[in-house]
Amino acid sequence: KEYRAALAKRPDAPGLHYALGAALRNLKKIDEAEKEFLEARREDPNDPRVNLYLGEFAVGRQHYTDAIDYLRVASTAQPGLARPHFLLGRCYQVLKDLDKAKSELLIAAQADPADPQPHFLLAEIYRERGDSDSRAKELKEFERLSLAEKAKTYESAKAAPQ
Repeated sequence: KEYRAALAKRPDAPGLHYALGAALRNLKKIDEAEKEFLEARREDPNDPRVNLYLGEFAVGRQHYTDAIDYLRVASTAQPGLARPHFLLGRCYQVLKDLDKAKSELLIAAQADPADPQPHFLLAEIYRERGDSDSRAKELKEFERLSLAEKAKTYESAKAAPQ
């Protein structure tokens, strides 16, 4: 409500559309959030956060070509951030551009070495290419990281006050 009131007073105030979009996203009001992020993108077409969220929404709707446009901007603006590269890899994989998918997923895996997800998708790509050795290697890494992630979650839950 506060963001909407601020927008009503100063609709051109920088950053308000992004802030409202982020709040709506957290409330799972995706359609409304998307509208605000589109407004925020008009203010700053190169904002990596805005483009990442718009890319995520497009992936969720299976609009992979649109997602690629947003995610390219996000990954260029913040090349060390894993999420846009992971999502780009997923988009390219679905669109059967396996070379680009592999490239993006390798970047994502390097940017966040603890994330098992890129390794699973890389294993799928190697399966599609008939490279069983590379597939087995990626599946092994996926399983190792997944177990580490579960152990970390368990330890956090165990350490939490009861």
